[in-house]
Amino acid sequence: MKAFLKKILLKVFGYGKYIQIYSFIKYRKPKVLRLDIAATCNAQCPMCPREHMEKSRLVGKMPLDQIKKILIDGKKFGFQTLKVYITSEPTVHPDFNFIMKFSKQLGYINHVSTNASLIPRALEGLKYVDNLQISVEGWDKESYEKFRYPLNFDKVYNNLKILNQNIDKKNQNRYIHLPMTKNTDLRKFLKLWGEFVNFIKVDYMQPANLFSKGIMKSEYNPKIKDEYYNFTRKEKDFACFDPFAEIVVAYDGKIMLCCLDFNAKYNLGNINDGFEEILNNRFRKTMKKQFYNQKLSTCRDCSMFYVPSKEVLQNTYFLINQINKEKISDAKLLFRYIQ
Repeated sequence: MKAFLKKILLKVFGYGKYIQIYSFIKYRKPKVLRLDIAATCNAQCPMCPREHMEKSRLVGKMPLDQIKKILIDGKKFGFQTLKVYITSEPTVHPDFNFIMKFSKQLGYINHVSTNASLIPRALEGLKYVDNLQISVEGWDKESYEKFRYPLNFDKVYNNLKILNQNIDKKNQNRYIHLPMTKNTDLRKFLKLWGEFVNFIKVDYMQPANLFSKGIMKSEYNPKIKDEYYNFTRKEKDFACFDPFAEIVVAYDGKIMLCCLDFNAKYNLGNINDGFEEILNNRFRKTMKKQFYNQKLSTCRDCSMFYVPSKEVLQNTYFLINQINKEKISDAKLLFRYIQ
């Protein structure tokens, strides 16, 4: 019903007006606070935008007192969900367990993404997580360690067993977001990782976003260039609700445009400005108008607007349906693109 209604509204109003109406109704105030509690990551994934980040932003952590203040102020502002991940591995923060418990005590819905390399020390905190995204690629040891270098496959696999033993996945919305390449073996992937999650969201591995001369640019990593699907950049019908639905805070307090803005270079303010001032930031308002008018400049080359061919989409859709029918795992493959 929702999809049908959306099609009607898009046909009547067009994308720009639809975004304006929808965001006014649903996101008059952002409901999601996305917080980068650390800048450090213990993986060097070839598809990650960290490949293009300034070295000065690759290490560091947000002080616990500042995190507590942000969470308290955020609850007063009206945030419902806390997402603890952007540019790094959140479980590297020494106070991760306390942060998750404190957030839950304040009433947040906790959402965490982890590469699962530090699960044993993060178990206490993970018990307070409602939505847990496990970030793994690869359908065997070799492919996993290629995409999650220098993490160790055996260690991570065993960590996920520990997670299952301590936190029942039925009591947690636990899933994998899989950015698929031309070489991804979906059957083997599901068989390998399915026991640890409730479902696997299948997408395509896209080029990384980087900041260049005031705009977002997409760039492929030459090390894995042949593994990306061929994409066409959209030239119309741009839809993204990130600037409306979330306020994104970097580890050093800078406000980021979205979860793909790894460089935090836009003039969006600082957490010390307060949420009301951040919400009314001039650049944020300009960004929203670009979507209303469908005249994008800042985000026009964002990888989110890179789409594969209809043939690729169709083939993936049918493959996923076929694999799900085979009942390889109790976890299901879900496709991001609706056919």
